[in-house]
Amino acid sequence: MMLLAKFASIRTTIALIVLTAIMGVGLYAIGIAIDGRKARLAQVKVEINRTQDQLDILEADWAYLSRPDRILYLGTSLLGLAPLTPQQIITSDELHQLWQTTSPVVFHPPPQGASDRVPFQTIPTEALP
Repeated sequence: MMLLAKFASIRTTIALIVLTAIMGVGLYAIGIAIDGRKARLAQVKVEINRTQDQLDILEADWAYLSRPDRILYLGTSLLGLAPLTPQQIITSDELHQLWQTTSPVVFHPPPQGASDRVPFQTIPTEALP
């Protein structure tokens, strides 16, 4: 009987050692996976910061390019636009009457073989404010 109890005790001890080794390997694998995820998280944070910096630059560029004085200068000097005069403002009734008396605009497609691209004219940078 004593031999059987001693044998059972050895089997239990070996089973616990194997179970502990398996748990250790599992915890090590989980630790490695966590380290990989932490590294990926750090990369994503760097990408987010870089993208945010680029967005801030684009917003500053947009604010600079859409300044009212610059738009006014470009509109008047390059496009020949002028501010509205009171004579150009009409009421909704006048607009409705104008719409009733004006013929509709008909779109005519370009002739066969014509290029559908509009030539691009560059504006010299020294002309801009």
